[in-house]
Amino acid sequence: VDDIKGEVVHFGSPRLSQLFQATKEMGSFVQMYEKVLGKFEKKTILTPWLGVNYKISYYSDQTKEFLYSLGINLMTGHVVEGFQESLSKVDLDRTMSENTFNLPYIIKPIRALERLDAVIENNIQQDDHTWAEEAKKRRKKDQKVLEHFYEGVENKPDCYEVEKEAMEQQYEARIKIDIINGGLFYLK
Repeated sequence: VDDIKGEVVHFGSPRLSQLFQATKEMGSFVQMYEKVLGKFEKKTILTPWLGVNYKISYYSDQTKEFLYSLGINLMTGHVVEGFQESLSKVDLDRTMSENTFNLPYIIKPIRALERLDAVIENNIQQDDHTWAEEAKKRRKKDQKVLEHFYEGVENKPDCYEVEKEAMEQQYEARIKIDIINGGLFYLK
């Protein structure tokens, strides 16, 4: 095995992080076509869809993450949840089959993306946000402990302000939306 060249990578290693980042940058968008087998007198019509996979992260002192996969028909505007799961049942290829005809999209992909973003934002608004209230309660409890620790100290040291600021950042409720990847899919 001495003649094999390479390097050992493990979770947390800079090289593995570099590989993940390159994969994310280079493989974040695809254009795929549903495979149509056989010869037919008429060409099979493929309809354009925009598919996007989102990661929603709810941050405070605790983190919750959810994955959403949405697809939108670029002809009708019909939105489908669980789009990635439906794609897993379809045989896809990077090149178009000879016996297919691709419909041009009516809804531009950038407009479709805006509509999918609105669906995600609506889902977030409809979601249960008690986690943020619970984080506030935990912050108040920890602030009382901090105040008790420095009780009676007139000139509080710099570390008091640092701890107080760190606590506020730790418990601050935030929501982050990331697009993991997406693609233009031509489907039957």
